[in-house]
Amino acid sequence: MNRSDPFGLSPDTIEVQSHEVVGGMEHASVRVTPADQARWCNDSRFATGDDGKCFVTFGAGPERCLASAICLKSATNRPGDAAPHTGNLGIDLGGVPENVMIARLFALDGAYADNLHYSLPPIGAGNQNSYAAGLLGAAGLAVPALTKNPGWNRPLSPSRFGITW
Repeated sequence: MNRSDPFGLSPDTIEVQSHEVVGGMEHASVRVTPADQARWCNDSRFATGDDGKCFVTFGAGPERCLASAICLKSATNRPGDAAPHTGNLGIDLGGVPENVMIARLFALDGAYADNLHYSLPPIGAGNQNSYAAGLLGAAGLAVPALTKNPGWNRPLSPSRFGITW
């Protein structure tokens, strides 16, 4: 099935992907496979998939930080995120040019301080799912409904990504 639009831009340039981690609960991340491959494929932040297309993922997870705490650390192309997924949900860019949105996602991810204490819902401030949902929201993108991703419905505040209103 060809899901490209008449201008050759894929509606699934930016997708939410999810994979099971334990007991039916899932970990979400944001995957970007640009239609403008020529613009992005030489960027060292991108990897090459099995299909030969370059992509980057934005995700987060628990990592030791400070002296004894566990923090929610973001990273591009984390191994579990970079692995191929099925059932990804395409995100409507709302008329924003693809290259502008990709640059925006990198800027927002770069502004995230990686110092939020990691926690599982319903307590605490954030986890990998709240990071991915918060990144989409901070970018001005619609956040789709996910039901197997604890924390997804509690996205990180845009201020965590440097957005101040």
